[in-house]
Amino acid sequence: MKKGNEQDNSNHTIDNLCKRDKNKVIELLKQLNELRKRCAFLESNIESQVLENQRVEGRNEMIAKQIEATEMKFSEASDLAADTPSKLEGLTLNIQATETESSNLRMKIEDSEKEIKILQDELTILKDKYGHIYLDASVSCVAKCHNMCLNTEDLQNYENKELQIPEKEKEMEFLYDDSNSHIPDVHSAYYDQPDDEISNLIVLLNNIEK
Repeated sequence: MKKGNEQDNSNHTIDNLCKRDKNKVIELLKQLNELRKRCAFLESNIESQVLENQRVEGRNEMIAKQIEATEMKFSEASDLAADTPSKLEGLTLNIQATETESSNLRMKIEDSEKEIKILQDELTILKDKYGHIYLDASVSCVAKCHNMCLNTEDLQNYENKELQIPEKEKEMEFLYDDSNSHIPDVHSAYYDQPDDEISNLIVLLNNIEK
């Protein structure tokens, strides 16, 4: 009887152990299934992360290129900035030199205008004097011719034929043309009688005219 009880107890223990182990196995299977699901989720996350990393790497490369280009531009700008003061100084000196030259030219122009004005005034005075001298000489010639005896055939008082009175048609070349003057008309007797004084006056007037 005792042996029978022991056997029942042994069977009961084995059943309990099997049931307990079965529960553990079931629990382990559940955990394994959860682990598989988690691994699949993690693998999906890893793939997404890899893609994100690739995108970030591409963006980093683009940023790196932009940084490199910016550094090159900054270097060029630095070089330009280094040369700018000297260039600016050169431009300033050129501007100052140009302004000085312009000022000197303006002064020269003003001086030239003053000289032109002076020369114009002197020319006006000389023309006035020349006109009066020419008019006086013409009047003197007319008066001289009126007082001379006509002798067109006698050429003995010709000392220098080049100094003789021009022909009648060249009268206006040495007579002062003044519309306000009233010179007597002596064309008929003005050039017929040579005279040294008149000839010298003509030479003098011709030299002044030149």
